[in-house]
Amino acid sequence: MYKLAIFDLDGTIADTSEGIINCYKYIIDEYELDYTKSEKIRKFIGQNLLKSLIKNFNMAEDKASEAVAKYRQRYAITGIHEVKAYDGLLDVLESLKNNNMYIAVATLKSQKLAEEVVRILNIDKYIDIIIGMDDKDILKKSMLINYCIKHCNIEKLSEVVMLGDSIGDMNGAYDAGVDFIGVTYGFGRFEESSDKIKFLCNDMHDIKNVILGNCKKKVGIINVQWHDNYGSVIMAYSLQTAIEDLGYQADIIDYRPSYNIIDKIITTFLDIISYGNLFTSLKYHSKLFKSYRQFNPENLKHKNQRFEKFRESYLMRTKKYIKKINDRLDYDIYVVGSDIIWKPRRLLFFEKDIYFLNFADKNSGKLAYAASIGTNDMKILNPLKHKYKKSIKKFDYISLREKSNIDYFSSISDKKIRYCIDPTLLLDEGCYNNLLPNERINDEDFIYLYTLGESDKIINLVNDISKEMNCQVYHSEKYKQAIDNSCGFNDYDGPIEFLRKIRDAKMILTNSFHGTVFSIIFKKNFCVYSRDNLNNRMIDLMDTLGISNRFIYDYSTFSCKEIDYKSVYINLEKFKMNSKKWLQEALETLSGVNDA
Repeated sequence: MYKLAIFDLDGTIADTSEGIINCYKYIIDEYELDYTKSEKIRKFIGQNLLKSLIKNFNMAEDKASEAVAKYRQRYAITGIHEVKAYDGLLDVLESLKNNNMYIAVATLKSQKLAEEVVRILNIDKYIDIIIGMDDKDILKKSMLINYCIKHCNIEKLSEVVMLGDSIGDMNGAYDAGVDFIGVTYGFGRFEESSDKIKFLCNDMHDIKNVILGNCKKKVGIINVQWHDNYGSVIMAYSLQTAIEDLGYQADIIDYRPSYNIIDKIITTFLDIISYGNLFTSLKYHSKLFKSYRQFNPENLKHKNQRFEKFRESYLMRTKKYIKKINDRLDYDIYVVGSDIIWKPRRLLFFEKDIYFLNFADKNSGKLAYAASIGTNDMKILNPLKHKYKKSIKKFDYISLREKSNIDYFSSISDKKIRYCIDPTLLLDEGCYNNLLPNERINDEDFIYLYTLGESDKIINLVNDISKEMNCQVYHSEKYKQAIDNSCGFNDYDGPIEFLRKIRDAKMILTNSFHGTVFSIIFKKNFCVYSRDNLNNRMIDLMDTLGISNRFIYDYSTFSCKEIDYKSVYINLEKFKMNSKKWLQEALETLSGVNDA
């Protein structure tokens, strides 16, 4: 977040070209210099005047010093009035002041002339300090910048930005160790690829957006967006969007666990024991492994590309961090959430440092939004009480996605644990429709069967419903021999295809939490069927919204009756409003803590 903006004068705040060019021409006439170079005078603007005369006109240093004095004498009388502010300048200065920023001017003009230009432009009330050239013309731009920083008592260089139109401004900012915004409307030109340039701005509107964007409190979000899972990736987009809508700059910290073979063995073992029932767990993982082997590797590659395209298009991510986050990140607030970020396996393995924010600065705010544990089995959770208690102690605010875990975490924390809605439900249907093409994915009515893991028991029900509704079925390739009326596979879809199929489906059958969530968002007729011991997240949500009857315990009694979404949405809007309010108040409180 920037606290000090330092502006160059010529070509950044004001168009002084007319007065400068006329003064150069006066010197050329006075000293009978090479007049052919007068055509290039515009390129000399922003350069050190003494050095410019020596370099560009081959003047001796004593003669050049004399010419500088005459130039400034003429400029002080006439040239200084041949100046105009760039369009939008006052709006930028007022906006920065309204955001409690310091504003400085650092220029190679003489101190006296710089102060007079600022006065003529009638912007002196906005400027905290003006630093211009001394009488000896020996100050460098980086020195001028450092004087401004010292005067405004700014301790962190990351809170300072220099704005200018010349290579000299850029190099001065680089030497001073501060960010640089290059303006393209002035007298200079920049290479966009230069690593010395933080941003390029084409006008004052761009400057305002860039600086004020960096005045917002910065929120770093940690979740499992790296996983090619529809819920994980779309949830990351939803939480980032919701936080940005509250007025913050939100980045996804692009952490990737990158398990080696030993890590994979350990994590699989930890996942197995996390199920509580060893037989059920082994059966589930065996089916899962078997189903993966059926998939076409080339098609899986295309699926990965679709996921990565969504990330690149819709997530604001940091650079990648593999397995560890070694950098000292500069966020005011860290948010973990949502999905199963706190499942027991992560508490017991190296990911604990990431998902319990052990890497974050101790002075930053720390918030868990709708964190999920993935189980409410006390046989699993009770032995982990001490570890969970120690790991969540540093958090300022904690909310959980599953109501069934509230009592457990309340018993190990002195903070009030809140029950909050999944981030995907913070946004409405229109937000997701904006991501999708208008065309239907299939002109015919269809059923969307979206399963995680093996669910052979559901096949008979799907075929019966397909026959009753006279609809084809989108399904996993592993069921291609079992589905009677197929219209295609869904194993290799990306997030966009997943959303389109739910939006356009006549009926949805799923054992997925986010399959359930998006069925509700798009107001679809749906049912949810059992997924071993991973049902608590769906059951909690459906109980809260008053549609627990859509969870299938007995396949023989299921009805295709449409859902009354009017009553569902009354409950949903109340849940959403309370969750947004909690998130907003938590972020605002943490922002206030960081300002103190």
